[in-house]
Amino acid sequence: MRHLKQKELKFIQEWVVTPVEEREFKTQTALAEHLGYSTKTISTTISKLKEPDDLDEEGQIRRFKQKLYQDAMKPTATGKDKELYGRSRGIYIDRMEQLIKVVSADEIARSELEAERRVRELRTRMEGRTEGVSEELSLLPKEIREDK
Repeated sequence: MRHLKQKELKFIQEWVVTPVEEREFKTQTALAEHLGYSTKTISTTISKLKEPDDLDEEGQIRRFKQKLYQDAMKPTATGKDKELYGRSRGIYIDRMEQLIKVVSADEIARSELEAERRVRELRTRMEGRTEGVSEELSLLPKEIREDK
């Protein structure tokens, strides 16, 4: 007896959830013939897929998320597997989407005032200094900063 391959199992899972009128293979017998398995093997597999789950709703969600992750991390994962996982985690952005940040006039004014305040503070600290770098307001990391 041959065991179902992962690809064939996925095909059966999709067949089960596809409405009967949209299925290419209308019966389990036709599906079994197409895949090259006995009708009993296909019937048993479908029964196991339809068994009620012992887990509560949260457990089912956790298991589903774990399955998405496992499918996406396999070396043989398809782009769709990775996309589905990414979308479920909120980390996938469609190439066609654009992120647009709308900034109000108040936010722009506040940013400009803050920048002006920082410049005034820097000038005050630098008054009377003829050389060197201001320690507190430098943008460079301490490791690469040098006093001249």
